[in-house]
Amino acid sequence: MSESVNPFDSQTSKSKASSDKVSKDKPVSPFDEGKASNEPKKSGKSNKKLIIGIVLAVVVLILVAVGVIVFINLNKVTTKDYSEAYDALNNIKEKIDDNKGISLSGTSDLTADKYHEMVDKAKSQIKSVDKAIAELGKMKAIEKDKDSKEKFDKFKGEFDKYSGKTKEVMDKMNEVVPIYIAMRKPYNIKASAGTDAYYRERSNSYQQVVSIAKDAKIKGDQELADGVKELAEAAQAYADYYKKVANGEKVNYSDFSKSFSKFTKANSTVRSSVLKMVSSLRDANYSSSFSSLSSYLYKKTLKDLKD
Repeated sequence: MSESVNPFDSQTSKSKASSDKVSKDKPVSPFDEGKASNEPKKSGKSNKKLIIGIVLAVVVLILVAVGVIVFINLNKVTTKDYSEAYDALNNIKEKIDDNKGISLSGTSDLTADKYHEMVDKAKSQIKSVDKAIAELGKMKAIEKDKDSKEKFDKFKGEFDKYSGKTKEVMDKMNEVVPIYIAMRKPYNIKASAGTDAYYRERSNSYQQVVSIAKDAKIKGDQELADGVKELAEAAQAYADYYKKVANGEKVNYSDFSKSFSKFTKANSTVRSSVLKMVSSLRDANYSSSFSSLSSYLYKKTLKDLKD
């Protein structure tokens, strides 16, 4: 029996084939955007971002490396740095040596004004040394070397103590020395000995000592202040005694003896206080720490030269 054929099958087959063709050729609808696709997406922009990121990372690494190198170079202490610090320390020593202190020996023509000038000069020199030491402390060989910094700090601390004591002593001596300068005058009288003019001039000289001693301002040293007060009283006794002699009044030798004893005691008190001040300067010695720093800097220059 022959198979029957549906007359519509042919048409259906043609319609399906036509539909498949249209489906293949049909353009993509804009509404299809965003739908999943099996086709791989383009990656051009992503690659560019990746390359830029890598380049930036490399640049950062280079900058960090350069920064580390610069930091190391800036912190490295060279032979030149040590030499400059050593020279600066020697210049400080020269400044210190210029200020040898003030001595009254061999200065018979010394006046109070000249002495004050000497003290002012000495203080100015100390101030100059303090400034030079501060500048040394900022130098690379000191700041960037732990051992050098430690030795410098010790030297600076000891010198600060010494300079402080020195200024203190000079301030006190600035009040005391003019008294002793005035006390020379009674022994350098031009009038003939034994005359009324002689005794009157001697009385006036001691009266001047009294005036200077009373004006003296001694701070922080009661022993010295008491000694200066006693000197003023002793000088007043001398002035009164010689005034009586000049006026032809009756005097007793015992009065002169008492005045002499009082003056001797006062003078001894003042000298004792001065010696204590000088001793305090010896205790505030900086020479050892100075030598230690100087030796260290010098050896470092030699070591670096060998290296």
